[in-house]
Amino acid sequence: MTQSSFISAADVCSIMQRELVKLGLSQDDALLIADMLTDTSLEGTDTHGIRLFPTYVNEFIGGRAKVIPNIQFVHETPVGGLVDADGANGLVASSWAMREAICKAKQSWLGAVVVRNSNHFGAAANFTKMAAQEGLLGICMTNSDALVSLKGGLDAFLGTNPIAFSAPTPTGHFSADFATSQVSYSKIKKMLAANEAIPESWANIEHTGEGKSVRALTPLGGYKGQALGFFVQVMTALLAGMPFDHQLSHLYEAPYDSPRKVSHFFLAINPEMFIPLEQFKNDVARLMEEAMKVAPEAILPGELELKNKQARQETGIPVEPWLRDYMC
Repeated sequence: MTQSSFISAADVCSIMQRELVKLGLSQDDALLIADMLTDTSLEGTDTHGIRLFPTYVNEFIGGRAKVIPNIQFVHETPVGGLVDADGANGLVASSWAMREAICKAKQSWLGAVVVRNSNHFGAAANFTKMAAQEGLLGICMTNSDALVSLKGGLDAFLGTNPIAFSAPTPTGHFSADFATSQVSYSKIKKMLAANEAIPESWANIEHTGEGKSVRALTPLGGYKGQALGFFVQVMTALLAGMPFDHQLSHLYEAPYDSPRKVSHFFLAINPEMFIPLEQFKNDVARLMEEAMKVAPEAILPGELELKNKQARQETGIPVEPWLRDYMC
């Protein structure tokens, strides 16, 4: 098997930005997408990093994602509103929406923004970190195409519907980003390709004449994860008046000329509505310190990502042969 090449983050980001500009994106939007995908790969979340670049390019070329969208509020209040993304790339639309939520939280203590008519938005924590960098609490979620069964069911009905949150600390932020499925779809696909045994609690596997295939993932924690999946769908698709998870087209399936109408939710909260900011930051850090005293071997949310980022800033990002050939 041909091994991955290691390419510096700066080079990977530059390549993607250049190609996106060629497609007609503005320098700012091209850099935003390239930078977020690169940073996600630096943190080791490869499924939501630069591997998405070819799919996003296909969406721009096919028309699923607009190169120059007209993102705007459909209606707006001092503390929130509904945004129409006009078929924008999800990273572009979500950054726009979270910036608006941040502005409202600074002026009115909190900002809640729902987005309709969007596309896949990569790693959810990208946007909650934006809030934490401004001294705010950030929460976001998105609905997605159906890959997860209901508890006791066999077929997919819910999306993996991730939830992310970030809180500021004296030295940075504390972040968590997780899907509401037991494991990721890409993990199961890799295990199938390697002919590894898959626990029944992870996915419903279908046996066919051609081998095994994923019928559906299982919800995180059974009934509780199923409830979280519904919660995300209510906070996104239902508030936005958009299609349910099982009505969305699949991200990786052609044709790429039809809008997917994905929905997102963003919330920024100003901690100073409740407590002085510096006290809050210190308390978040102290909470993590207390947790490590109780369980020194525990892996806290965001810890692996930080270690991966430190390592990959030195070694470069591992780029699989097919992706290297595509990009270079």
